Order: sequence, then C-alpha cells, then structure tokens
Amino acid sequence: MSGDLEATACDIGERIARQEGPVVVVGHSMGGALATLVAEGGWRFVVAVVNIEGNLTPADCTFSSHASVAEDMPSWVSDVRRQFSATESRYATALGRADADAVQMAARDLVRLSDGDLIGNRYAALRLPNLYIGGADVPAATLEFLEANHLNRTFIPRAGHWVMGDQPAETAAAIDRFVSSITP
Repeated sequence: MSGDLEATACDIGERIARQEGPVVVVGHSMGGALATLVAEGGWRFVVAVVNIEGNLTPADCTFSSHASVAEDMPSWVSDVRRQFSATESRYATALGRADADAVQMAARDLVRLSDGDLIGNRYAALRLPNLYIGGADVPAATLEFLEANHLNRTFIPRAGHWVMGDQPAETAAAIDRFVSSITP
C-alpha cells in the first residue's frame, strides 16, 4: 500500500465520477484531508465537502506526527491502543484493524501535507461549498486558521475528535443543514 494520499484521493474521485447525481464528500480526521484532495480534483458530481476534525494545520497531526517517526510501528500501535483503550476506544479499535506499515506511510504523507498549513491552504482555496465540523477540543492553531480564512465551520458540544461517534444526531443535523443550504 502506498502512503500517497493524493493517489488515494484520485482513486476515490474516479469512483465518484461513475456515480449518478451530486456527491458531498465527507471525511473525518485523515479522511478530512482526503476529502479536500478529492474536492479540489474537479471530479464530476462532487458539489461540496465536509471536513470533520480533519487535518488543516500541523497542530492537527497529533498521532500522525508520532506515527510518522516511530521506529517500531507494531510496538507503537500496541502502546497507543493500550493508552487509549478506555478514553479513545474508537481510535484504539481502528488502529487494531489497520496494517501498521500502512498507518505509518499514510501518517508520513499526512504530516508532509500538513506542514506549513499546505492542506489547510488547499482546503481554504476550494471553489466548492465546504464545512468544517469540530468537536470541543479543536487545536488553537486550527481555530485561528479557520477564523483567518473565514471558513464555514460549526462545533459540536460534548464531542471529541470522533465527533460523529460522540454526538451522531448533532453531527448529522449539521451536515443536513449544510447540504440543505447548498441545494435548491
């Protein structure tokens, strides 16, 4: 597996292009970066993007920055799973299902894309309607970036990084409001 998120976004875009009707690309965490890359690709039918706690600034690379430099990924994954098994069980479970080498390659690419706000700047430059959805603990650098770029955003109270798992009804309602605002 390649850690090339841009190639992955191209694969996703090609699949979307075979769909019928409008598509709103929604991505969470690293998927938010992927959603940005897909949205900027000009794919047929992509009409908007929703970034849920996705990477916009280097401050968003909490785990990816550590994973990208880990010397023993299987041990790193085990340590993170143990550390977060109670408080961030979704993250621990997701890591347990993933290939450790693939996680590291994707983490390295995400850190590269986040360096100097590169992916954030690409998100801010999108010519499609977009919405950033954050939980209660969005990093200050990301909040500043969203504000400075006058980006459409909403924050879900009582939600952490896994916004859609912590507050599913509120997250769905925010997406529904956004989609309703861009469609006739």
